[in-house]
Amino acid sequence: MDTCTVRDLVVRNGPVQLAVRVFGRGASCVVLVHGYGTNLLSWLPLVPRLEDHFTVVAYDRRGHGHSSSADSYAIDDLASDVGAVVDGINLVRPLLVGHSVGSWDVLTYAASESNVVGVVCLDQAIAVDDPTWQATYRPTAREERLAQLAEDPLLTQGYTQAEVDHLMLKAKCAPGLQPWSAYGPMVRRNVTKQSGDLFWVRPSITDRLLLEQGWQTVISEPYDAIACPVTLVLAERNTGPFHNALHRLATRRNLRSVSVDADHDVHVERPTDIAELVRSMG
Repeated sequence: MDTCTVRDLVVRNGPVQLAVRVFGRGASCVVLVHGYGTNLLSWLPLVPRLEDHFTVVAYDRRGHGHSSSADSYAIDDLASDVGAVVDGINLVRPLLVGHSVGSWDVLTYAASESNVVGVVCLDQAIAVDDPTWQATYRPTAREERLAQLAEDPLLTQGYTQAEVDHLMLKAKCAPGLQPWSAYGPMVRRNVTKQSGDLFWVRPSITDRLLLEQGWQTVISEPYDAIACPVTLVLAERNTGPFHNALHRLATRRNLRSVSVDADHDVHVERPTDIAELVRSMG
């Protein structure tokens, strides 16, 4: 990738600082919003397939990567982060692509703004009206969830540089973290130095609790208020009750749906297919 086409900047949304990366200088523009626990580098396999046609904008959601933490992760706040990035870079009629719960951010933003040319939701969408939603995103008592998170040593203890390097080497060999060319840079971006010589993994336990609490603020399906086309990409190998609910959502809300032979990270496993879809909408 030609590094001359890459720009890093910070966009403010009130007290929140959002780390933004801009690729390419195409006439059209696309904003990429990642999911829970990842960051803007999760889009690296997709970007080279888009930047000749689009100005591609990706950012770390609040609490992730190099963006700041926040006191609130309510859906309206996350949607306003999308708006802050769009306005901060003076984007005109952006196409929005959200992966996983990042889809909630772009759908909520598109419901309140008329300047969006289209929305692509990668293996997630807002399906509040389906009974499976409540079963999937039912609130967990704070103490119970804190105990669950505390079982993960990556979240509860600091690591030296040597230990981080060892963890990265182990992760490189894990079958669930391939291709490493995509996941390696993303994982390292979420490892930050907090105090002394120790490193910690983001989102922190505090941010994760607030993020998951914010899921409860998604209380209605926004599709009636969205004027632009919405396409739902379904990962065929990510099966289960909620995946069935997404199929029902597509029928119930008359959304265009596309099935892709991939697991949840469809943009990593099938970037060419996703790029073709995005180009067809932009």
